[in-house]
Amino acid sequence: MSASPRPPVSITPVITPLNDISHCIIVIQGVSYIARLNESSTALRNRVFEASGVLMSDSEILIVRNSSFRQLKREVARLEEFLQSLPTGVVAKTRESMCWWIHHDNQMVWVKDMVLAAPVRSLKLRRIEDLNYMDTDELHVIAGAIRSWLKSPLPIMVDIDWLFSIT
Repeated sequence: MSASPRPPVSITPVITPLNDISHCIIVIQGVSYIARLNESSTALRNRVFEASGVLMSDSEILIVRNSSFRQLKREVARLEEFLQSLPTGVVAKTRESMCWWIHHDNQMVWVKDMVLAAPVRSLKLRRIEDLNYMDTDELHVIAGAIRSWLKSPLPIMVDIDWLFSIT
């Protein structure tokens, strides 16, 4: 007796009227499953397997995870647009203890757990691509923190020389 072939799995990001990715739809044998962006890859894989008997491949899981990363990049672009309208040296500190600003090279950057005016040697400058290792749900949390900050922005003005000395 031969094993049945694995059924095809299709995954489609769901785009809102504002061009945001709200979630993904996974279809297996005509049954749809919602892949929420606030769910970890492991939880999603387990949930879909329990419901369908099909174990999602790494590349299939990556489609959902990459959708979360694309949505994070949209939120960062919104934050960048907002910060560009403010004076140089303004920092946005989101609830995830991430400080975001536009660096002297006009690139959006961030630092985790930044204490303003602390010695810069203790700080490591990051770019959006440095978040690419995170899982779906972690990216969703950061995107949500940016979205929340933009709803009630509290810009922090810092010394430009100090800020731009962070590398």
